Amino acid sequence: VTTDRERALRQLLEKDAQIEELQEEKKGLAREVRQLQNIVQELRGSIRVFCRLRPPLLEGAPLCLRAETGQQLAIRKPNGGRRQEFVFDRVYAENASQQDLFEEIDPLLPEILDGMHVCIFA
Repeated sequence: VTTDRERALRQLLEKDAQIEELQEEKKGLAREVRQLQNIVQELRGSIRVFCRLRPPLLEGAPLCLRAETGQQLAIRKPNGGRRQEFVFDRVYAENASQQDLFEEIDPLLPEILDGMHVCIFA
């Protein structure tokens, strides 16, 4: 009976050691991920400006804003006035979903939790 108990205790101690080892490995990997995310944010720039177009309030209303590319926005008055173009880090068309925006903001969340200063205007 004691040998079964001793064997079970030994197995339990081995499992505890494995768990502790895995937890240390997880901490190291989390540090590495944080460092890599910081490098990505530095490469992208500390200030980025995104623009999200909203759908027109009235169906069939003339559109004066148009996302030309993923970074360019064109504005034209409905009466055919002159056209102006603006460039942003990212332009989201009127059909962009919340998920599209979240995917762009998601990498910032761990930094916020780590105490980094982040500002998001909506």
